[in-house]
Amino acid sequence: KFIQFQNIMHRVVSDYTRVDGNETNIKVFVRARPLFNEDAEVQSDFLLTDPSDDRKIVIKDPDSSNRRYGEVSFQFDKVFWTDVNQEEIFNSACRVQVDRILDGYNCCCFAYGQTGSGKTYTMFGNDGDIRGIIPRSVEYLFQKLSKVSSKCEVAMVCSFLEIYNDQIRDLGKAYLVAMGVESSTSKALYDKTSNIFEDLAGKRGNPYFAAAFHRPGSTIAVSADDRPGLKEVQDEYNTMNYEIREDNEGNVFVKDLSLVSVSTIEDVMALINMGLSVRATHETKMNAFSSRSHTVFTINVMQRDKITGQATTGMLNLVDLAGSERLKKSESQGVRLKEALHINTSLTALGKVIMALDSTSEQTHVPFRDSKLTRVLQNSLGGNSFTSVITAIYPSPKFYEECLSTLQFANRCRNVRNNPRVNYVEDTEDKDRKIKKLMDELIQLRSKVSQTPYDGSNGPSKADERLSPNRLIAILKKIGIDASLSAE
Repeated sequence: KFIQFQNIMHRVVSDYTRVDGNETNIKVFVRARPLFNEDAEVQSDFLLTDPSDDRKIVIKDPDSSNRRYGEVSFQFDKVFWTDVNQEEIFNSACRVQVDRILDGYNCCCFAYGQTGSGKTYTMFGNDGDIRGIIPRSVEYLFQKLSKVSSKCEVAMVCSFLEIYNDQIRDLGKAYLVAMGVESSTSKALYDKTSNIFEDLAGKRGNPYFAAAFHRPGSTIAVSADDRPGLKEVQDEYNTMNYEIREDNEGNVFVKDLSLVSVSTIEDVMALINMGLSVRATHETKMNAFSSRSHTVFTINVMQRDKITGQATTGMLNLVDLAGSERLKKSESQGVRLKEALHINTSLTALGKVIMALDSTSEQTHVPFRDSKLTRVLQNSLGGNSFTSVITAIYPSPKFYEECLSTLQFANRCRNVRNNPRVNYVEDTEDKDRKIKKLMDELIQLRSKVSQTPYDGSNGPSKADERLSPNRLIAILKKIGIDASLSAE
């Protein structure tokens, strides 16, 4: 039972309800998941919502004998309580993102919070009315595309990756093989990510399998035919060994990640379900179905106007982050402990990036390279993207510290300003053809202008206007060369 402002008043010690809003700032939403039966029986007023303003939330230490932080008031774009359904979450947090990618913008929506707070439920959900943000985004996108198909040519590709223990796995590869688009005999494509990682850990350091942990073509690489079992280990290693690159324009991408061409909702959902079937999930003391990895599902849409030929491309990143956990509560051991340490380390790196990007911060260096998670999300944080964050909390007093930490992270996100812009696609072939034509004309003009006298006056000489230095300068400027006349 939660007490609202109109029923009881408290003195607010810290007030974070005032912030300069901007259309390009990260949009922040808070969602409280329903309580389990045993937790619902505990009476507490440590979280307060305002019935007259669904943007505000107040948190206070439930331990009245030791209120270290007093009361803290926050204001976000919207606060959703436990009775809010999946459709309302999508309409508020991500629907506008889908609209924007069709206008040629990049967008991102990610879920953040402690383990067991409902992030995967929010992003993926289940069948029927409890479908999550990702399937609802796909459905809404196809509805929108059906209305523009008569005016535009449309192409759509998707990718699906997982970051487990700071290693990247391509979750879309198995779908391409299953559809016959690519061929592979690797059994690792259909194994749980955590199982692959454990198997590799047991063989890493063994001289017999040493060659499997090097890329093909290296001096240490050995043919799998020479050593039984080596090929299987090589397949496992290659499955978990994708690298991050950056192009000349500063766009970060995962090298060799599968790009799956899709044309129906069924295609996309089959890709997602196949990827989720091998994602690392395990039971912990705090969560019966805990995600042990981060996932990034990306939709790229390119549209070309049938009349003007103008083309734009928009990208939507939908991110389900693994949940942070306090080891003294989760009591994780062995492999689960290693997973938890990697999860917490990557989320700490994310927090540092958010702090560095804060418009009020004096930091000049943004540590995107501290983890693969922040590197993959680099363009969505302070870059060319509209971004929204759904911070999930479990509103039980026993998780007061986790709730406070999550709300503090959400508050810092509000101050991060992105720089979204429309992504126009240039017709490289057409551009190259125009440049070649202009260069040919330039060569001809150079030979003719060298024979044309110039008297230094404001106008051309008696020679034909087409052969004047002014004409030459105009041609140079057309191909991007800055030129001007000099008195010499």
